[in-house]
Amino acid sequence: MSSTTEEEQVDRISALPDEILHGILSSLSIDCAVRTSVLSNRWRDVWEFTPALNFGSLLLPLSKPETRNFVNRILCLCRSPVLRSFALSCNVSKSYIPDVHKWVDFAMTRKVRCLALGFESLQVVVELPPSVYGAQSQYITCMILGRVNFITPSGFNGFANLSSIKLYDSKLTDASVGSLVSNCSRLNSLIIKSCQGLVHVKISAPQSQLREFIFRCKGRVRLEIGVPNLVLLDYWGGLMLLSFMNYLPRLVEAKLFHRWGIYDTTFLRSLMHEVAHVKILRVNSWFSKMMAKEFYRKRSRCTMFQNLEKFCWYGPLKTECDIVTLLDFSRDCPSLEKIEIDFREVLLDGFGEIECGVVEVGDGEARVDAGFLRKLRTIKVVSFSGSKNEMELIKHLLQMAQVLETLYLTFWKCQCGSSRNHMRPELFRGQISLFPRASPHAQILYGLYRR
Repeated sequence: MSSTTEEEQVDRISALPDEILHGILSSLSIDCAVRTSVLSNRWRDVWEFTPALNFGSLLLPLSKPETRNFVNRILCLCRSPVLRSFALSCNVSKSYIPDVHKWVDFAMTRKVRCLALGFESLQVVVELPPSVYGAQSQYITCMILGRVNFITPSGFNGFANLSSIKLYDSKLTDASVGSLVSNCSRLNSLIIKSCQGLVHVKISAPQSQLREFIFRCKGRVRLEIGVPNLVLLDYWGGLMLLSFMNYLPRLVEAKLFHRWGIYDTTFLRSLMHEVAHVKILRVNSWFSKMMAKEFYRKRSRCTMFQNLEKFCWYGPLKTECDIVTLLDFSRDCPSLEKIEIDFREVLLDGFGEIECGVVEVGDGEARVDAGFLRKLRTIKVVSFSGSKNEMELIKHLLQMAQVLETLYLTFWKCQCGSSRNHMRPELFRGQISLFPRASPHAQILYGLYRR
Protein backbone atom coordinates (compact mmCIF):
# COMPACT_ATOMS: atom_id res chain seq x y z
CA MET A 1 0.00 0.00 0.00
CA SER A 2 1.47 3.36 -0.97
CA SER A 3 1.98 5.99 1.69
CA THR A 4 -0.18 9.14 1.80
CA THR A 5 1.19 11.69 -0.63
CA GLU A 6 1.87 15.29 0.25
CA GLU A 7 -0.81 16.38 -2.23
CA GLU A 8 -3.49 14.43 -0.33
CA GLN A 9 -2.62 16.33 2.88
CA VAL A 10 -3.28 19.75 1.35
CA ASP A 11 -5.82 21.95 3.15
CA ARG A 12 -8.63 21.88 0.60
CA ILE A 13 -10.72 24.58 2.31
CA SER A 14 -7.88 27.11 2.31
CA ALA A 15 -7.45 26.50 -1.40
CA LEU A 16 -10.96 27.73 -2.12
CA PRO A 17 -11.41 31.14 -3.80
CA ASP A 18 -11.78 34.18 -1.56
CA GLU A 19 -15.40 34.67 -2.61
CA ILE A 20 -16.35 31.26 -1.24
CA LEU A 21 -14.41 31.80 2.00
CA HIS A 22 -16.15 35.14 2.47
CA GLY A 23 -19.48 33.35 2.07
CA ILE A 24 -18.47 30.81 4.72
CA LEU A 25 -17.44 33.52 7.18
CA SER A 26 -20.67 35.42 6.52
CA SER A 27 -22.58 32.64 8.27
CA LEU A 28 -20.58 33.15 11.50
CA SER A 29 -20.84 35.76 14.22
CA ILE A 30 -18.13 38.37 13.85
CA ASP A 31 -16.12 37.15 16.85
CA CYS A 32 -15.93 33.64 15.34
CA ALA A 33 -15.01 35.05 11.95
CA VAL A 34 -12.15 37.07 13.46
CA ARG A 35 -10.74 34.00 15.20
CA THR A 36 -10.10 32.35 11.83
CA SER A 37 -7.24 34.83 11.32
CA VAL A 38 -4.98 32.67 13.52
CA LEU A 39 -5.41 29.54 11.40
CA SER A 40 -2.66 30.35 8.89
CA ASN A 41 -1.21 33.13 6.77
CA ARG A 42 -3.88 32.35 4.17
CA TRP A 43 -6.61 33.18 6.68
CA ARG A 44 -4.99 36.21 8.31
CA ASP A 45 -7.08 38.90 6.68
CA VAL A 46 -9.82 36.94 4.90
CA TRP A 47 -12.43 37.96 7.48
CA GLU A 48 -11.77 41.66 6.76
CA PHE A 49 -13.49 41.27 3.39
CA THR A 50 -16.53 39.36 4.62
CA PRO A 51 -19.72 41.10 3.45
CA ALA A 52 -21.58 40.29 6.67
CA LEU A 53 -20.91 41.84 10.08
CA ASN A 54 -22.96 39.95 12.63
CA PHE A 55 -22.82 41.40 16.12
CA GLY A 56 -26.34 40.14 16.66
CA SER A 57 -25.62 36.95 18.60
CA LEU A 58 -23.48 38.62 21.26
CA LEU A 59 -26.05 40.86 22.99
CA LEU A 60 -23.23 43.30 23.61
CA PRO A 61 -23.10 45.14 26.97
CA LEU A 62 -22.12 48.61 25.80
CA SER A 63 -21.32 49.73 29.33
CA LYS A 64 -18.00 47.89 29.02
CA PRO A 65 -15.31 49.92 27.22
CA GLU A 66 -13.79 46.76 25.73
CA THR A 67 -17.10 46.04 23.99
CA ARG A 68 -17.23 49.43 22.30
CA ASN A 69 -13.53 49.20 21.40
CA PHE A 70 -14.12 45.77 19.87
CA VAL A 71 -16.88 47.03 17.60
CA ASN A 72 -14.90 50.13 16.62
CA ARG A 73 -11.83 48.06 15.73
CA ILE A 74 -13.86 45.61 13.63
CA LEU A 75 -15.39 48.46 11.65
CA CYS A 76 -11.98 50.08 11.13
CA LEU A 77 -10.56 46.84 9.74
CA CYS A 78 -13.57 46.00 7.56
CA ARG A 79 -12.57 46.29 3.90
CA SER A 80 -15.69 45.02 2.18
CA PRO A 81 -17.04 47.88 0.00
CA VAL A 82 -20.59 46.49 0.22
CA LEU A 83 -22.22 44.83 3.22
CA ARG A 84 -24.72 42.12 2.53
CA SER A 85 -25.85 42.30 6.16
CA PHE A 86 -25.18 44.21 9.36
CA ALA A 87 -26.65 42.87 12.60
CA LEU A 88 -26.32 44.51 16.00
CA SER A 89 -27.95 43.41 19.24
CA CYS A 90 -26.97 45.14 22.47
CA ASN A 91 -27.96 46.40 25.88
CA VAL A 92 -28.03 50.14 25.49
CA SER A 93 -28.54 53.20 27.65
CA LYS A 94 -29.01 56.79 26.58
CA SER A 95 -25.31 57.66 26.95
CA TYR A 96 -24.27 55.06 24.35
CA ILE A 97 -26.76 55.92 21.61
CA PRO A 98 -24.13 58.09 19.81
CA ASP A 99 -21.97 54.95 19.48
CA VAL A 100 -24.89 53.04 18.01
CA HIS A 101 -25.57 55.86 15.55
CA LYS A 102 -21.93 55.86 14.45
CA TRP A 103 -22.01 52.12 13.78
CA VAL A 104 -25.29 52.27 11.90
CA ASP A 105 -23.96 55.19 9.84
CA PHE A 106 -20.97 53.02 8.92
CA ALA A 107 -23.28 50.25 7.68
CA MET A 108 -25.24 52.75 5.60
CA THR A 109 -22.06 54.07 3.94
CA ARG A 110 -21.25 50.47 2.95
CA LYS A 111 -24.57 50.16 1.11
CA VAL A 112 -25.91 47.56 3.52
CA ARG A 113 -28.58 45.26 2.08
CA CYS A 114 -30.00 43.72 5.25
CA LEU A 115 -30.06 45.82 8.43
CA ALA A 116 -30.92 44.07 11.72
CA LEU A 117 -30.96 46.11 14.92
CA GLY A 118 -32.26 44.86 18.27
CA PHE A 119 -31.87 46.68 21.56
CA GLU A 120 -32.47 45.68 25.15
CA SER A 121 -33.25 48.52 27.52
CA LEU A 122 -35.83 49.45 30.14
CA GLN A 123 -34.87 53.11 29.88
CA VAL A 124 -34.92 54.11 26.25
CA VAL A 125 -36.29 53.29 22.85
CA VAL A 126 -33.47 53.96 20.42
CA GLU A 127 -33.90 56.77 17.90
CA LEU A 128 -32.60 55.75 14.49
CA PRO A 129 -29.98 58.03 12.90
CA PRO A 130 -31.07 60.14 9.90
CA SER A 131 -28.87 58.05 7.59
CA VAL A 132 -31.39 55.19 7.81
CA TYR A 133 -33.92 57.34 5.96
CA GLY A 134 -31.37 59.06 3.69
CA ALA A 135 -30.04 58.45 0.20
CA GLN A 136 -28.00 55.38 1.19
CA SER A 137 -31.18 53.60 2.29
CA GLN A 138 -31.95 52.89 -1.37
CA TYR A 139 -29.78 49.76 -1.13
CA ILE A 140 -31.64 48.20 1.80
CA THR A 141 -33.76 45.18 0.89
CA CYS A 142 -34.50 43.82 4.38
CA MET A 143 -34.90 45.42 7.82
CA ILE A 144 -35.41 43.86 11.24
CA LEU A 145 -35.80 46.49 13.96
CA GLY A 146 -36.48 45.91 17.64
CA ARG A 147 -37.06 48.53 20.33
CA VAL A 148 -36.49 51.51 18.09
CA ASN A 149 -38.37 54.73 17.47
CA PHE A 150 -39.40 54.28 13.83
CA ILE A 151 -40.84 57.61 12.76
CA THR A 152 -40.46 58.39 9.08
CA PRO A 153 -39.46 62.05 8.51
CA SER A 154 -41.51 64.50 6.52
CA GLY A 155 -40.78 64.20 2.82
CA PHE A 156 -39.87 60.53 3.21
CA ASN A 157 -39.94 58.93 -0.24
CA GLY A 158 -39.69 55.34 0.91
CA PHE A 159 -37.00 52.66 0.73
CA ALA A 160 -36.59 52.09 -2.99
CA ASN A 161 -35.62 48.41 -2.82
CA LEU A 162 -37.06 47.33 0.52
CA SER A 163 -38.68 43.90 0.22
CA SER A 164 -39.38 43.02 3.87
CA ILE A 165 -39.44 44.76 7.23
CA LYS A 166 -40.10 43.47 10.73
CA LEU A 167 -40.75 45.88 13.60
CA TYR A 168 -41.15 44.61 17.17
CA ASP A 169 -41.34 46.23 20.62
CA SER A 170 -40.92 49.60 18.91
CA LYS A 171 -42.61 52.98 18.81
CA LEU A 172 -44.52 53.70 15.62
CA THR A 173 -47.10 56.11 14.32
CA ASP A 174 -50.09 55.41 12.11
CA ALA A 175 -48.58 57.69 9.47
CA SER A 176 -45.25 55.84 9.46
CA VAL A 177 -46.92 52.50 8.83
CA GLY A 178 -49.07 53.96 6.07
CA SER A 179 -46.02 55.61 4.53
CA LEU A 180 -44.14 52.31 4.45
CA VAL A 181 -46.88 50.65 2.45
CA SER A 182 -47.61 53.52 0.08
CA ASN A 183 -44.00 54.67 -0.55
CA CYS A 184 -42.10 51.35 -0.67
CA SER A 185 -43.14 50.02 -4.06
CA ARG A 186 -41.28 46.70 -3.71
CA LEU A 187 -42.41 45.88 -0.18
CA ASN A 188 -43.59 42.26 0.00
CA SER A 189 -43.62 41.52 3.72
CA LEU A 190 -44.59 43.73 6.66
CA ILE A 191 -44.45 42.37 10.23
CA ILE A 192 -45.49 44.46 13.24
CA LYS A 193 -45.40 42.88 16.71
CA SER A 194 -46.00 44.39 20.14
CA CYS A 195 -45.43 47.98 19.00
CA GLN A 196 -46.64 51.12 20.76
CA GLY A 197 -48.09 54.39 19.52
CA LEU A 198 -50.60 52.97 17.03
CA VAL A 199 -54.25 54.03 17.16
CA HIS A 200 -55.84 53.70 13.71
CA VAL A 201 -53.71 52.05 11.06
CA LYS A 202 -54.72 52.13 7.40
CA ILE A 203 -52.92 49.75 5.05
CA SER A 204 -54.12 51.08 1.74
CA ALA A 205 -52.31 51.44 -1.58
CA PRO A 206 -53.90 50.22 -4.83
CA GLN A 207 -50.50 49.62 -6.46
CA SER A 208 -48.90 48.02 -3.38
CA GLN A 209 -47.06 44.72 -3.88
CA LEU A 210 -47.50 43.76 -0.23
CA ARG A 211 -48.15 40.02 -0.06
CA GLU A 212 -47.56 39.17 3.61
CA PHE A 213 -48.89 41.21 6.53
CA ILE A 214 -48.46 40.09 10.14
CA PHE A 215 -49.96 42.36 12.79
CA ARG A 216 -49.98 41.48 16.48
CA CYS A 217 -50.85 44.13 19.01
CA LYS A 218 -51.59 44.40 22.72
CA GLY A 219 -53.70 47.55 22.78
CA ARG A 220 -56.90 48.68 21.10
CA VAL A 221 -55.63 49.44 17.61
CA ARG A 222 -58.10 49.86 14.78
CA LEU A 223 -56.82 48.29 11.56
CA GLU A 224 -58.15 48.83 8.03
CA ILE A 225 -56.70 46.78 5.18
CA GLY A 226 -56.96 47.62 1.50
CA VAL A 227 -54.03 46.13 -0.42
CA PRO A 228 -55.26 44.02 -3.36
CA ASN A 229 -52.20 41.76 -3.72
CA LEU A 230 -52.19 40.47 -0.13
CA VAL A 231 -51.66 36.69 0.02
CA LEU A 232 -51.16 36.09 3.76
CA LEU A 233 -52.82 37.90 6.66
CA ASP A 234 -51.82 37.05 10.23
CA TYR A 235 -53.76 39.07 12.82
CA TRP A 236 -53.72 38.92 16.64
CA GLY A 237 -55.87 41.46 18.42
CA GLY A 238 -59.48 42.51 18.88
CA LEU A 239 -61.34 41.25 15.83
CA MET A 240 -63.99 43.92 16.30
CA LEU A 241 -61.30 46.47 15.33
CA LEU A 242 -60.39 44.76 12.05
CA SER A 243 -62.00 45.72 8.75
CA PHE A 244 -61.32 45.43 5.02
CA MET A 245 -61.51 48.47 2.78
CA ASN A 246 -61.96 46.36 -0.32
CA TYR A 247 -62.03 42.76 -1.51
CA LEU A 248 -58.70 40.90 -1.31
CA PRO A 249 -58.87 38.60 -4.36
CA ARG A 250 -55.40 37.04 -3.94
CA LEU A 251 -55.68 36.20 -0.25
CA VAL A 252 -54.71 32.55 0.27
CA GLU A 253 -54.09 32.28 4.01
CA ALA A 254 -55.78 34.08 6.92
CA LYS A 255 -54.86 33.69 10.58
CA LEU A 256 -57.38 35.50 12.78
CA PHE A 257 -56.84 35.31 16.54
CA HIS A 258 -59.15 37.17 18.88
CA ARG A 259 -57.17 38.05 22.01
CA TRP A 260 -59.43 40.08 24.22
CA GLY A 261 -62.80 41.73 24.56
CA ILE A 262 -66.37 40.65 23.91
CA TYR A 263 -67.22 40.25 20.26
CA ASP A 264 -70.37 40.46 18.20
CA THR A 265 -70.95 37.22 16.27
CA THR A 266 -72.97 38.94 13.54
CA PHE A 267 -70.05 41.27 12.83
CA LEU A 268 -67.64 38.33 12.78
CA ARG A 269 -69.89 36.46 10.37
CA SER A 270 -69.62 39.42 8.01
CA LEU A 271 -65.86 39.46 8.54
CA MET A 272 -65.66 35.79 7.58
CA HIS A 273 -67.37 36.52 4.27
CA GLU A 274 -64.43 38.80 3.43
CA VAL A 275 -61.97 35.90 3.73
CA ALA A 276 -64.24 33.06 2.61
CA HIS A 277 -62.17 32.42 -0.52
CA VAL A 278 -58.96 31.51 1.31
CA LYS A 279 -57.34 28.07 1.07
CA ILE A 280 -55.85 28.14 4.60
CA LEU A 281 -57.72 29.40 7.66
CA ARG A 282 -56.26 29.57 11.19
CA VAL A 283 -58.48 30.61 14.11
CA ASN A 284 -58.73 30.25 17.87
CA SER A 285 -61.69 29.39 20.07
CA TRP A 286 -63.88 32.41 19.19
CA PHE A 287 -64.56 30.72 15.88
CA SER A 288 -66.52 27.75 17.24
CA LYS A 289 -68.68 30.06 19.39
CA MET A 290 -69.45 32.32 16.44
CA MET A 291 -70.18 29.48 14.02
CA ALA A 292 -72.43 27.74 16.52
CA LYS A 293 -74.51 30.84 17.16
CA GLU A 294 -74.69 32.08 13.57
CA PHE A 295 -75.18 28.70 11.82
CA TYR A 296 -75.32 25.38 13.58
CA ARG A 297 -77.67 26.16 16.46
CA LYS A 298 -80.07 27.37 13.76
CA ARG A 299 -79.64 24.09 11.86
CA SER A 300 -78.08 26.11 9.01
CA ARG A 301 -75.07 25.16 6.99
CA CYS A 302 -72.03 27.32 6.32
CA THR A 303 -71.33 27.13 2.60
CA MET A 304 -69.00 30.09 2.19
CA PHE A 305 -65.64 28.25 2.50
CA GLN A 306 -65.79 26.28 -0.73
CA ASN A 307 -62.04 26.67 -1.46
CA LEU A 308 -60.71 25.86 2.00
CA GLU A 309 -58.03 23.15 1.88
CA LYS A 310 -56.43 23.50 5.33
CA PHE A 311 -58.18 24.40 8.59
CA CYS A 312 -56.28 25.09 11.84
CA TRP A 313 -58.01 25.55 15.18
CA TYR A 314 -56.31 26.55 18.44
CA GLY A 315 -57.77 26.21 21.92
CA PRO A 316 -59.24 23.73 24.40
CA LEU A 317 -62.46 21.81 23.75
CA LYS A 318 -64.51 23.11 26.66
CA THR A 319 -67.96 21.98 25.57
CA GLU A 320 -69.66 19.37 23.46
CA CYS A 321 -70.82 22.21 21.23
CA ASP A 322 -67.19 22.93 20.30
CA ILE A 323 -66.91 19.37 19.01
CA VAL A 324 -70.10 19.52 17.01
CA THR A 325 -69.23 22.90 15.51
CA LEU A 326 -65.76 21.81 14.40
CA LEU A 327 -67.15 18.64 12.83
CA ASP A 328 -70.02 20.40 11.09
CA PHE A 329 -67.76 23.13 9.77
CA SER A 330 -65.28 20.57 8.44
CA ARG A 331 -68.11 18.77 6.69
CA ASP A 332 -69.25 22.05 5.10
CA CYS A 333 -65.83 22.58 3.45
CA PRO A 334 -65.86 20.32 0.36
CA SER A 335 -62.21 20.97 -0.56
CA LEU A 336 -60.78 20.33 2.91
CA GLU A 337 -57.65 18.14 2.81
CA LYS A 338 -55.90 18.87 6.11
CA ILE A 339 -56.97 19.69 9.68
CA GLU A 340 -54.60 20.90 12.39
CA ILE A 341 -55.78 21.25 15.98
CA ASP A 342 -53.78 22.64 18.90
CA PHE A 343 -55.41 22.06 22.29
CA ARG A 344 -53.16 24.36 24.28
CA GLU A 345 -55.01 26.88 26.41
CA VAL A 346 -52.07 29.28 26.34
CA LEU A 347 -50.24 30.10 23.12
CA LEU A 348 -46.87 31.67 23.82
CA ASP A 349 -46.16 34.42 21.35
CA GLY A 350 -45.28 37.31 23.57
CA PHE A 351 -48.87 37.91 24.60
CA GLY A 352 -49.62 35.33 27.27
CA GLU A 353 -53.02 33.72 27.46
CA ILE A 354 -55.57 34.34 24.75
CA GLU A 355 -58.82 35.66 26.17
CA CYS A 356 -62.08 35.35 24.28
CA GLY A 357 -65.53 36.72 24.85
CA VAL A 358 -68.10 34.13 25.80
CA VAL A 359 -71.17 33.22 23.79
CA GLU A 360 -73.50 30.91 25.68
CA VAL A 361 -74.48 27.80 23.74
CA GLY A 362 -76.54 25.07 25.28
CA ASP A 363 -74.79 21.70 25.20
CA GLY A 364 -78.11 19.95 25.16
CA GLU A 365 -78.76 21.11 21.62
CA ALA A 366 -75.46 19.87 20.24
CA ARG A 367 -75.75 17.21 17.57
CA VAL A 368 -73.42 15.89 14.88
CA ASP A 369 -75.20 15.76 11.54
CA ALA A 370 -74.49 12.84 9.26
CA GLY A 371 -71.91 13.46 6.59
CA PHE A 372 -68.48 12.56 5.37
CA LEU A 373 -65.20 14.36 4.86
CA ARG A 374 -64.54 13.23 1.32
CA LYS A 375 -61.11 14.82 0.69
CA LEU A 376 -59.57 14.95 4.15
CA ARG A 377 -56.19 13.19 4.04
CA THR A 378 -54.27 14.49 7.06
CA ILE A 379 -55.19 15.30 10.66
CA LYS A 380 -52.59 16.71 13.02
CA VAL A 381 -53.34 17.16 16.73
CA VAL A 382 -50.96 18.96 19.10
CA SER A 383 -51.05 18.78 22.92
CA PHE A 384 -53.47 15.86 23.09
CA SER A 385 -54.30 14.97 26.69
CA GLY A 386 -56.92 12.28 26.14
CA SER A 387 -59.82 14.19 27.70
CA LYS A 388 -63.37 13.05 27.01
CA ASN A 389 -64.05 15.84 24.50
CA GLU A 390 -60.75 15.33 22.70
CA MET A 391 -61.35 11.59 22.38
CA GLU A 392 -64.85 12.23 21.09
CA LEU A 393 -63.57 14.58 18.41
CA ILE A 394 -60.95 12.07 17.24
CA LYS A 395 -63.54 9.31 17.16
CA HIS A 396 -65.88 11.30 14.90
CA LEU A 397 -63.10 12.47 12.60
CA LEU A 398 -61.98 8.89 12.03
CA GLN A 399 -65.57 7.90 11.27
CA MET A 400 -66.11 10.74 8.80
CA ALA A 401 -62.80 10.92 6.87
CA GLN A 402 -63.22 8.54 3.95
CA VAL A 403 -59.78 8.95 2.36
CA LEU A 404 -57.76 9.73 5.49
CA GLU A 405 -54.10 8.74 5.16
CA THR A 406 -52.52 9.89 8.42
CA LEU A 407 -53.60 10.99 11.90
CA TYR A 408 -50.74 12.56 13.88
CA LEU A 409 -51.29 12.73 17.65
CA THR A 410 -48.75 14.43 19.91
CA PHE A 411 -49.34 13.83 23.59
CA TRP A 412 -49.19 16.59 26.13
CA LYS A 413 -46.21 16.57 28.47
CA CYS A 414 -45.67 19.73 30.48
CA GLN A 415 -42.55 19.79 32.60
CA CYS A 416 -43.58 22.88 34.54
CA GLY A 417 -46.87 21.58 35.87
CA SER A 418 -50.37 21.89 34.51
CA SER A 419 -53.98 21.78 35.65
CA ARG A 420 -54.95 19.50 32.79
CA ASN A 421 -55.89 15.90 33.44
CA HIS A 422 -53.60 13.42 31.76
CA MET A 423 -54.05 9.81 30.77
CA ARG A 424 -51.20 7.46 30.23
CA PRO A 425 -50.50 7.48 26.47
CA GLU A 426 -50.65 3.70 26.16
CA LEU A 427 -54.20 3.70 27.53
CA PHE A 428 -55.76 5.97 24.95
CA ARG A 429 -53.62 4.49 22.19
CA GLY A 430 -55.51 1.28 22.83
CA GLN A 431 -58.87 3.06 22.87
CA ILE A 432 -58.15 4.97 19.65
CA SER A 433 -57.06 1.81 17.87
CA LEU A 434 -60.57 0.44 18.46
CA PHE A 435 -62.37 3.42 16.94
CA PRO A 436 -64.05 2.59 13.61
CA ARG A 437 -62.47 4.24 10.57
CA ALA A 438 -64.10 5.29 7.34
CA SER A 439 -60.73 4.95 5.63
CA PRO A 440 -59.26 1.42 5.85
CA HIS A 441 -55.81 2.72 4.95
CA ALA A 442 -55.55 5.39 7.67
CA GLN A 443 -52.48 5.13 9.89
CA ILE A 444 -52.11 6.72 13.32
CA LEU A 445 -48.74 8.12 14.35
CA TYR A 446 -47.92 9.19 17.90
CA GLY A 447 -45.45 11.70 19.29
CA LEU A 448 -44.70 13.68 22.44
CA TYR A 449 -45.30 17.41 22.77
CA ARG A 450 -43.11 19.19 25.30
CA ARG A 451 -43.70 22.73 26.42
